[in-house]
Amino acid sequence: MDAARDAIGATAAEARALIRAGRWSGLTETLAQRFVHLAPVVVPADWVLPLLQFCIRNPSAGPILELLAPGDWETGLAPGGDIRTDVVRWQIWEAGRLTGEVTDLRPVWREDLVTVLLGTSHILAGPLKAAGISAETVDNPRPAIYRTALPTQPAGPLSGPHFVTVKFARPEEIATIFRVTGRYPAGHGAPIHAGDPALIGVDGVHPAFGFPLEVPAGRVPLFWPCGFTVLEALRAARLPWLACHAPGCTFIVDLPPERLSV
Repeated sequence: MDAARDAIGATAAEARALIRAGRWSGLTETLAQRFVHLAPVVVPADWVLPLLQFCIRNPSAGPILELLAPGDWETGLAPGGDIRTDVVRWQIWEAGRLTGEVTDLRPVWREDLVTVLLGTSHILAGPLKAAGISAETVDNPRPAIYRTALPTQPAGPLSGPHFVTVKFARPEEIATIFRVTGRYPAGHGAPIHAGDPALIGVDGVHPAFGFPLEVPAGRVPLFWPCGFTVLEALRAARLPWLACHAPGCTFIVDLPPERLSV
């Protein structure tokens, strides 16, 4: 399979094979678009309980799709896959500091490591386009993550503000966007805010990741909860070891987004 030509239409298994073989080194946004992209978080077993509690108390930020047993690296959502090798780039954090980026977790894998798979906003793209929302609205060309003034519900050592992503919608699209995305809590659900970013404390000049906020003329910014909220809470707690996907490097599973509709 030619990676550049067939990336969009690839199956999830084909996408994982490309990544594992080192034939795909970019972001995964355009890869295997018909399948669900997830955010893997790997922590030592003694940190799993606060992580799960934090996600349960803040479900729009951390929608849990699967919890693997300690030491397990294969999920039923991706038969034949290997979570350690099938992510383009992993970040390793120790005591709140980024200590490395790797393409393979096997050399540092331990039997006490537990993987939690969280939903991502990529899940929303297909259903929104199927509902007639323009690609210009769905595919933000300036992706970014912004800190807000909205607090999360703490869980043990984990706390912090909500972080959000944004899409820019035409006014006539907004009702449909809320209706469609509200059916996909695994993809962060419906927006938590529409309109003036200042009302939720968004500093558009200094994003946590990506581009400064620029609202196109005639568009309304819609803000969604983001899994970055969970990662920042973990990093701020300075847990001794954490592995998470680098921004834009999701784990692709054999599940179409429509299966996650509620």
